Amino acid sequence: RRDGHLRPFLRSRPVSAGVAIVPYTKFDPTFTDRHVWTVPQAGGAATQVTSGAVNDREPVASADFTRLAWRRATGQLVVADADGANLSDITPAGGISCTQPWWSPVAQRIVFKRGATIAAIDDDGTNFATLRTPAGALVASHPHYNRDGTLIAFYESAAGPTLTLWVMNADGSGATQIDTGLTAVAAADLNWLGASDVIVYAPPASRDASVH
Repeated sequence: RRDGHLRPFLRSRPVSAGVAIVPYTKFDPTFTDRHVWTVPQAGGAATQVTSGAVNDREPVASADFTRLAWRRATGQLVVADADGANLSDITPAGGISCTQPWWSPVAQRIVFKRGATIAAIDDDGTNFATLRTPAGALVASHPHYNRDGTLIAFYESAAGPTLTLWVMNADGSGATQIDTGLTAVAAADLNWLGASDVIVYAPPASRDASVH
């Protein structure tokens, strides 16, 4: 079967009164600073969420579309309301870069890449936990919750261009490798399919797009 290249920042429907939005980033006219913007999934005017001398990247919306999380180029993990209000830096202490945030669909909790590890934190900055520390020189990346928030899919890689695909419980237990030989170029294609526990991702070149 072939996947439809699901985009990781899209959610199919709101679970409460929030307006379904697509968060993204774009440069200012001078190409100096990069800001978070949102646009309604149904179409309409775009809204600028952040401003000033910042370099914002990888924005994602919470399941109810009322909150946003993103990372700054300096390695900070930032959250705010969908309109940019109540902006807060929730980067855990330690000076380790935080990237690739992804919201839990059932709680105000965010999973993210922290250095070589996978970690999670509540959107108020509490209950920080390291969920996955790979062996040796491996690096974990691209964590994604499934649709009920009980599982997390992620990649692990060494210095080379290939990845392995893993799944673990939301608390970091039970990590299991489910595929290998994947290409780093397609890492961002990892996602869960609809309300099921099916993972859609880019396979090795020798295979069609995979569904596990």
